[in-house]
Amino acid sequence: MQEALECGKLGVDVLDIVTIMKKKKVQDIHPYTITAPANEKGRWQTFIKDEGKGRRKVSATTEAGLYEKLYEHYFHQAEATLESLYSEWIARRYDEGISIRTVKRNENHWNKYYLGHPVTFCQGLFNQVYKEVTFYGLLHGADA
Repeated sequence: MQEALECGKLGVDVLDIVTIMKKKKVQDIHPYTITAPANEKGRWQTFIKDEGKGRRKVSATTEAGLYEKLYEHYFHQAEATLESLYSEWIARRYDEGISIRTVKRNENHWNKYYLGHPVTFCQGLFNQVYKEVTFYGLLHGADA
């Protein structure tokens, strides 16, 4: 798989593996039942938690399409920027048992080089990088 990533060529079997891994991640955390269509023209459907409204229905014409929507809902951060993810990253560093000195050094670098810089607020570029890192993490079994 590493060779396929480096060459930029992913075979159908690799994409199938990624699809299966996404489906498994969604099944592990999705609390509602997923309903198959009642007839040929029906839709796959389920519910997701919707802040302020309780829950809302999500549907798709195919099972794979529904799982893709659910994966995007649970694992994609549409408004992610470096600025918005920085505090999560620092908290995670503390939780992982990284040396306090190292984390403080990370904070000093952030404050010196990135705090208030326009690139930390850029959504389009960062979202593309975020998707690629998440995809790479899925292929290698890392928490994305």
